[in-house]
Parts: sequence; C-alpha cells; structure tokens
Amino acid sequence: INGIVLITIPGDVNGDRTCDMVDISMIIEAFMTSPGIPKWDPNCDVNNDNTVDMADISIAIDNFMKTDP
Repeated sequence: INGIVLITIPGDVNGDRTCDMVDISMIIEAFMTSPGIPKWDPNCDVNNDNTVDMADISIAIDNFMKTDP
C-alpha cells in the first residue's frame, strides 16, 4: 500500500532490470507453487494467475537477456 513499485521487463523477477538466468532460476525454485505454499514468491508469478508454472517460465524465456534502461 505504501511502498515502491518497480515496473520492469516481464520475467525480471529480482528487479535488476534484466531478464536473465538468475530470474529463470528463481522461477524454477518457485515452480508449481501458489499462495500459501512454501517457496511461493509472488514476483515469480509473472502472469499473475496465482500459480508459478510453465507459462511464467515461458514469459521469462521470451524476454531472456532483454534489459530495461
């Protein structure tokens, strides 16, 4: 509610403005999780459907090595 929102490339889950293997690794670490499940990371739910799955990995792959200036 009272915080900072970073808008960056879809798939850049760690907020460093580049979608790279670090981001894909984070998504894999949270793979098949949803709210309430250990390892759930809402940043890894790239398409915001409350499940970290292949759709999220696919988005990250589509944006692999893209940067946000």
